[in-house]
Amino acid sequence: MTGIDFLNSLAYKGINPTIDNVRDFYEKCGISPNYFIVTVAGTNGKGSTVGYLSRILAECGYKTGSTISPHMKKVNERIVLNNNDINDEELNRVLLLVKDKIEETGVPLTYFEALLFAALFYFEQQEIDVAVMEIGLGGRFDAVNVLNQDVSVITSISYDHQRLLGNTLKEIASEKFEIVKEGNTVIANLSDTGLQKQLQEKCDSKNAELLLHSRDFAVQDGNYTGHFKSQKRKLNQIEKIAIGDIQWTNIALALSAYFAFIQRTNRSENTTSALKAIKEFSPRGRFEKVSDSPLVYLDVAHNEDSFANLLQNVETTFQGKKKVLLAAFSADKEWQPFIKNALDVFDVFLLCRYAYERSETAENLQTFVDTLRSNKDIRYFQSIQTAKAVIPSLGDNSATVVCGSFHTLDDYLGSG
Repeated sequence: MTGIDFLNSLAYKGINPTIDNVRDFYEKCGISPNYFIVTVAGTNGKGSTVGYLSRILAECGYKTGSTISPHMKKVNERIVLNNNDINDEELNRVLLLVKDKIEETGVPLTYFEALLFAALFYFEQQEIDVAVMEIGLGGRFDAVNVLNQDVSVITSISYDHQRLLGNTLKEIASEKFEIVKEGNTVIANLSDTGLQKQLQEKCDSKNAELLLHSRDFAVQDGNYTGHFKSQKRKLNQIEKIAIGDIQWTNIALALSAYFAFIQRTNRSENTTSALKAIKEFSPRGRFEKVSDSPLVYLDVAHNEDSFANLLQNVETTFQGKKKVLLAAFSADKEWQPFIKNALDVFDVFLLCRYAYERSETAENLQTFVDTLRSNKDIRYFQSIQTAKAVIPSLGDNSATVVCGSFHTLDDYLGSG
């Protein structure tokens, strides 16, 4: 059995709504990270923030491990060392190590939990300086929360995964705020004053320092300013290649986490390297251009806030273009409001299903769209690859966005 075979055998176990097994496995394996740890939670912006921060740290000369979830095309993307995905040989080795440890300890793990420990074993063997770990879902019961992180980043709070996290923003926030640990530094982007107060109370109970976007740090006109316990940090003339104003917020979060690392470890700033890292990085699947002819962008938008950001980027970027949407959604997501709003932005719709069982059907998509009585060019397909084949025929002036789910992007990037 290969490591990937073992990992895939765990997929049916789904999500474990506790971290009891994770904590038990962690202790029985004697894991004790001796490197600096940053965890990143939130509804949107996690992957971009992890990407920016990891790039900054690695460019500044620190051996940096990072994890993201989920992946777009290959599971290797989830475990990264100095901005390079783990190779097949190393991934196979650490996954088989996890398998052996499960048999030795008798503690069962899920797919996501096994990947976390594969990353932890890999990072330990590589003797990294710092780890940047994405919280995949929520916070309280995410496997990553077993770690005693030094810095906790919260990128945003909005509606997503209500079935697991709660039906109000306060309930969702309560789950995500559980990544706050005793004495750590918390960096957050929260516009809601009620959530700010809720997080401040949580930080006070944990003797943790809280830095809020717009209050304590921000990037304005390409210039960063942050206040850390009476110490001011500045970084000017920041340039980025990633499209979208939301990335300025993610950059501000990443820089704040970098400066918190500098402060907590008594290291020297390397602003030249930080600027270089930001200028050269474009987050995967975040309004990412993957083709010039035909012009195609990928975006992992799959909830209310990310859909709104996507529509804003399309209107700003594709002026004068025939705007094409290729979309497939998960059946358990509320995609209907996005389709309704997208009718005011896109000219052509290629609506389909992706090649996994969670996908919404093309028939259900058509049933809903028919109620909107739109005169736009709307077509339906039973597969993404069939819809993809239509794109070249839409003309040189067309610009296509592929979105709806990580599964949509994975399917689009596959063969065909």
